[in-house]
Amino acid sequence: MARTTFIVCTHNNKEIIDHVLSSIRQQSDTDWQAICVDDASTDGTADIIAGRYPFVQLIRQQTGQGPSINRNQAIVQSSSPYVAFLDSDVELEKDWLARTADYLDHHPDVGIVGGKLLYAANPGIINSYGGQIGRLGLAWDGYDGHDETTLTQSIDTLWVCSAAMLVRRSLLDEIGLFDETFFYGYEDSDIGWRGVLAGHRCVCLPDVKAHHRARTTIGGMGERITFHFHKNRCRSWTWRRVPLDRRKFARGYGKFDIYQRPCRCAGEFNRPERRRIVT
Repeated sequence: MARTTFIVCTHNNKEIIDHVLSSIRQQSDTDWQAICVDDASTDGTADIIAGRYPFVQLIRQQTGQGPSINRNQAIVQSSSPYVAFLDSDVELEKDWLARTADYLDHHPDVGIVGGKLLYAANPGIINSYGGQIGRLGLAWDGYDGHDETTLTQSIDTLWVCSAAMLVRRSLLDEIGLFDETFFYGYEDSDIGWRGVLAGHRCVCLPDVKAHHRARTTIGGMGERITFHFHKNRCRSWTWRRVPLDRRKFARGYGKFDIYQRPCRCAGEFNRPERRRIVT
């Protein structure tokens, strides 16, 4: 049994799928297996994976399911003690797995670990380093836009971007898998926050790096994905799940500010019944 299972979900990514799968193959830690879930691609992505990467266990979906369902289906086919979740537009540095898995080996109180997610087009700039949650339960990438050289300390955080994160399988067994009602977006902040509430630490390491070919605009995702992305951002899932004393705890957690930005993206938050702020 491999120590780590990589799980990659993809949809119509034939132009970039080589980057993530090649970076898995080049990891200095070789104690792993890989599962790739193709979410009903129509551009031949699944055929590229099957032809070029025989080490990958390929799951072909017949209809689009979204990341949460796809990841959950892959998780149940794995028995590794660690599970690494990667987006198909990410490229890992060669020591990514060695550093993250070794950290979990030596820190049994940590359930989720990640590192610096850097913009591939500008690798000196951070896309995500940990995650923040505001007073309404809205989640935001930590340190987005910061110079990566200014962040030299590990941090305890509320969640890690699932574009590149390593999770202890026992944590998933305890708190459950990804919430499948999150079709696209913010399923990672949900599972990270549930892990923290269950007593597990969530940590980001400054020497762990991955490069993200992130879209510069949400609108570039297409209308359906854009809708679900904003819908999930505006769901008050934190407050639906969390008692009052822990909500107050969340606002001061970690080494960065927890803050509230105005929501401008979804009409549902403008309805009178959605305006109540719990303090």
